[in-house]
Amino acid sequence: MLRQRSILALLLAALALQFAAFTCSAQPTAAHREALIRYLEASRTLAIIRHFGLPIMIRAAAVERWGFDFRTLGADEILAMESKLEAAYLENKLVELHARHLTKEDAMGKVRFYESEPGRRIVAARLRTMLPSTDPLLTSGLLAPTEQDQQALAAFMQTPTGIRLNSVGFALAQELAGAQEAFADRAVERYVSERGLPNRRK
Repeated sequence: MLRQRSILALLLAALALQFAAFTCSAQPTAAHREALIRYLEASRTLAIIRHFGLPIMIRAAAVERWGFDFRTLGADEILAMESKLEAAYLENKLVELHARHLTKEDAMGKVRFYESEPGRRIVAARLRTMLPSTDPLLTSGLLAPTEQDQQALAAFMQTPTGIRLNSVGFALAQELAGAQEAFADRAVERYVSERGLPNRRK
């Protein structure tokens, strides 16, 4: 369990470096929201949280806060808990969180890089072990990042947008961690309620 939480902490640190930003409006317009959704998809934030982060956090929540026995809590039950977390709810909450840090322009600036060939190769290489095997980045035969790709990333990070995006990464990582804990509790709570199980929330 501690090892899994340590892995997740490393994930959040990696996300911080990729998704760092600065504080802005928490109430996105329709255009702002659309840009943020594209950002979450292009950066694979949604995929990583759903495929990698949430199972770890749900297991931790179930054992540490809901009284499940870690010896008998299996993958199928964790998946059943995760299924109680609606995709629309997860997306909306992540959009709200990122709207506090990313303007529409910042999100689209990052989208343009992530959707470029250098960006796709870099994201695929960095996040390969955290993505589902069906992710297009893993099934499209992308080659390893080249030196030119790394130079393109370095050049982007030196732009005004890149510098701003790199300014408060740790704060955003903390918010992502807190959000995932809340998502996990919601999933376990709904699972317990729908199954008529005893509520042993600590």
